[in-house]
Amino acid sequence: MNNSTEHQLPQEKPLFQFFRSAKGVMLWYSINYFANPAVQFVAISSNTVNVLAFLRSGTKDGISIIFLSLSISDLLHNTAWFTERVLVGADLIHKQYPYHWLIWIGFFISRCTQMWYVISVLLTVFAAVQKCSCIALPLVFGHYFTRRRTVVVVVLIFTIVISYHIPGLSLYRWEEYFDKATNRTRLGYGWANRPLGLKLNIATDWINFISVPFISEGVITICVIIMTLKLREAATTRLKMTSGKAVIVDGNSDKENYQNSSETEGGYKNIENDRVDCRNNAEPMPNAHSKSYPVTNAHGVLNPRELRVIRSANLICLIFIIGTLPNLVITVCNLLFRPLFSDIGEQALYFTFKGIQTIIYDSSTAVNSFVYYKFNTKYRKAVNSMFSCFCKEVST
Repeated sequence: MNNSTEHQLPQEKPLFQFFRSAKGVMLWYSINYFANPAVQFVAISSNTVNVLAFLRSGTKDGISIIFLSLSISDLLHNTAWFTERVLVGADLIHKQYPYHWLIWIGFFISRCTQMWYVISVLLTVFAAVQKCSCIALPLVFGHYFTRRRTVVVVVLIFTIVISYHIPGLSLYRWEEYFDKATNRTRLGYGWANRPLGLKLNIATDWINFISVPFISEGVITICVIIMTLKLREAATTRLKMTSGKAVIVDGNSDKENYQNSSETEGGYKNIENDRVDCRNNAEPMPNAHSKSYPVTNAHGVLNPRELRVIRSANLICLIFIIGTLPNLVITVCNLLFRPLFSDIGEQALYFTFKGIQTIIYDSSTAVNSFVYYKFNTKYRKAVNSMFSCFCKEVST
C-alpha cells in the first residue's frame, strides 16, 4: 500500500530542483547581478558616444533628431537599470545592516526604467512609420516629416509617457516594516493611498508591458517588411536606370557590383559604391534640411542619401524586434502560468530567463552604434573626430 502511494506521488521536475539548489541560485544571481551590469555598462558607454556624436554632428534633419532622442532614452534606461542592479546586489551582500533600504531604492528606480523603455519603443515606432511612409509613398510623404514636425512628435512622446508615470511614482513613500526573514526592521516603500496606488500600478503595467510592446512589435514588423521589399525594389530600379550607362567603380560596373554583392549585402552595394551620386549626396550638405534638397527625383525614385537613411532605420527596427521578442514571450508565459510562480525554484527559473532577456535587449541598444557608424556620414566623422582628439590627449 505504501509502495503504491509512493509511486502515485508527483515527481518534481529536475529543472525546478536545480534552480532551488545552491548552484541554481548562484546562476540566477550571476546573470542578474554580474552579467547584466556588465552588458549595461557597455550599453551606457555606447549610447553616451551616440549622444555626443549626434550633438557634435548636428541635428539638421528629422531622422538625426529621432536617433539622438532614442540614444538619450536608451542611455537613461540602461543607467537606471545598472543602478538598480548594483543597489539590489549590494543589499543582498550586506544583510547585516539594520536598515536594508538599498533594495527599495533599486525598486523605485526600476519603476522609472519602464518609463524610458516605453519612450524608446515609441521613438522606434515613429522612426519605422516615418521611413516606411517615405519609401512606400515618396511623392506624398517625401517632404511631410519635416524637422519641426519631428521635434513636435518627439517632445509629445516624452511628455505623454512621463506624465502618466508621475501620478503612480508620486504615491510612493518610505515606511518601516518588520522583516521576518532577517528578524530586523527594514525601510521600504509604501503607498500614500494604497487603493489608488494599486489601480495606477496595474494600469501602468498593462500599458508598459502588454499594450505598447505588442502593438509596437506588430507595427514595426509590418514597417520592416515594407521597407525591405521597397529597398530591394529601389535597388532594382537604380540598376535598370544605370544599366545603359554603367559607372565604372574600382574596375567594375554598377551592374557587376550589384551582382557581386547580392549574397553579402542584399544587392545594395551599387548604391554605396556609386561615387558619382551616392558618395557626394551622402556627405553633409549645408542646406540638407531645407526644401531645396530633393528627396525624390521627377519619377518618384528616392535619392541615394535617403535610401541610406531608410536602410539605417530599417536595421535599427530589425534590431529592436530581435531585442524585444524574448520579452514578449516571457510576458505571455507570465500571464498564462502566473499561479505556478509561487515556488522559489520556479521564481528562480523565471528571473533567470528574465535576466537573459534583459541582456539581449541591452545588447540590442548597444549595437545601434555600428548601424549609425556605417550609414551616417556625419555621425562617422564626429566619432572619428572625438576618438582622434581623445587619442591625442592620451598620448600627450
